[in-house]
Amino acid sequence: SCSIIGDSIASASNDSGFYSQKGGFMLRAIMSQINLLPYDVSINPTIGNIYLPQGSETAAQFASNAGFKRTVIANLSSTIWSNYGTNDLSSNSIVIINSLYIIAKRFLNGGKTFIQSDILPKTNSTDYWATIANQSFTILSEVNRRQLNNWISQSSTNTTITNEIPMRRASGTGSTSYNFYSGGDGTTLAFISNMPFVVGTEQVYKNTTLQVVTTNYTYLSQTTINSVSYASGISFVVAPINGMSITMNYTSIPSMINLLGSKCKYMPTSQWIEYNSSGVQQLNGGFFKISESPVVGPKSLTSATSTSITDSSQSWTKDQYRGWCVAIISDSVTPASIGQVRVVNYNTTTVLNFANGFSPTPSSSATYQIFKSYMSDGTHPSSQGHLEIAKNIDITLID
Repeated sequence: SCSIIGDSIASASNDSGFYSQKGGFMLRAIMSQINLLPYDVSINPTIGNIYLPQGSETAAQFASNAGFKRTVIANLSSTIWSNYGTNDLSSNSIVIINSLYIIAKRFLNGGKTFIQSDILPKTNSTDYWATIANQSFTILSEVNRRQLNNWISQSSTNTTITNEIPMRRASGTGSTSYNFYSGGDGTTLAFISNMPFVVGTEQVYKNTTLQVVTTNYTYLSQTTINSVSYASGISFVVAPINGMSITMNYTSIPSMINLLGSKCKYMPTSQWIEYNSSGVQQLNGGFFKISESPVVGPKSLTSATSTSITDSSQSWTKDQYRGWCVAIISDSVTPASIGQVRVVNYNTTTVLNFANGFSPTPSSSATYQIFKSYMSDGTHPSSQGHLEIAKNIDITLID
């Protein structure tokens, strides 16, 4: 049996048309519902489950007393599967790691199996995820996500790292042209190593000059786990000048699996829908799988409400676009409606209905398109994204 814990990605957000407004790749996988149909009672669930996600929740919140009651309920299962971490990405990655460690220990100490998924990419797009080139990310969140995913996915014990080029943690947004590993830019102070490191084991170099802690740099966020102090990176007192090489030697934190033991497991998630700037499928590539060409539109709609659009010229088959995405392409009367993407909950012959409403509602002058996208709003996968992950999930990891 399996208890699902996590945030809105683990729950129903933007996985439309599934089952009583529940959904997500985790529930779909363990219930063998890896299709776009409504819940099919004729399919036997692969694994009995308890469904406990909480939208907008952080790992830090669940690790605190906020998750106590659901922890008690989750312990009724033999396995706990978590996807926590996305809502914590604005904090430092070592803080997130500590929260996940606390959550996992609660269940592992009771003899349960604990599974953690890696964290999906978060990207905005100017062309509805039709290309990788037009996707962008928040640099701070992305470097935290990459370090966090390294800790979750790797199987190493404490490892001596030499001559590593750390990730540059600049402010603002990045795209395919942003190089995390390009060294100094004259402005950025903070650099994050690929894995958190044991405080005091690091050697930091600007070009070939060894830097001194407190004099030249301070630690970027610290936390103590099992009486060992770890930091996620370093912050220079003076920003390295443009083009200056930054390298580090250090002893890394043990990976999640090594730190928590054999009953802790890693569930690959992101790699099924994540790509790098060259279009190659890759964990920590940073970008979402691109959407497919529109099958309808851009086309004029007849009318719209906050949760539906009507196109009286159509004669669609019932529910043929369940789980597909609709984008508002133009609107001369209500231009603020342009760019909104919604996932189809169900459709009739002329109406497309959405579980999540428009704000503002498009006017009758708007045009729309229907397309297959794996991302819906910059954070939550669409139904297609959840399906792509669910069909690749290794359910045998669940005891």
